[in-house]
Amino acid sequence: MSVGAVHWGRALRVSGALALVVALAAGGCESPQQPKQRQARRQVALKPVDVAKKRSEKLQAQRLYDEDMSLLPSDDVVAGIRLPRGLTTKLQVENRYYYHSKVPLPHLRAYFGPRLVTMRIVPDGKSTYKYVKAKTKDTDEPHLVNVRIGPTSKSIYVNEVMIQDLSLEPIRKVETFQRSQAQLKALREHAQ
Repeated sequence: MSVGAVHWGRALRVSGALALVVALAAGGCESPQQPKQRQARRQVALKPVDVAKKRSEKLQAQRLYDEDMSLLPSDDVVAGIRLPRGLTTKLQVENRYYYHSKVPLPHLRAYFGPRLVTMRIVPDGKSTYKYVKAKTKDTDEPHLVNVRIGPTSKSIYVNEVMIQDLSLEPIRKVETFQRSQAQLKALREHAQ
């Protein structure tokens, strides 16, 4: 072996040992905050997720019925009536609101019945009921409504709830009357 090769071999061993010493020194020079931060991150990562609690909250939000098998109210209020859970909006035309639901008819009638004050409940067909000129009890300002609950024409498993807000109609009639009076006045002035 030549003297140059021995010299290079010794230089590589010294530089490797020097790199190892520098790495160990750098690893051993942690600030006192670093282990605490590392420990905190480890605790957060290892903290068990309360799966049962999250699942329970999700199921609670999706529930349609309470313990007595009565429909639960939703957050939606239409024409002074707090709607039950399980209704999906199908159509809204002026003061009429149409909803579909897979909730059985007796449960829908049991939900809407106590929320409406009326002297007239009209059976309309085999299983359709109409609450005529009923006052609502769910809100501070009562509305006058017609409510029809019955099966849809397309499926016996899907029921329809129609709510007609009668308290909006007189306002439109007054506006229409005022408009027609103004038009009549303009025509009379034009004729003279």
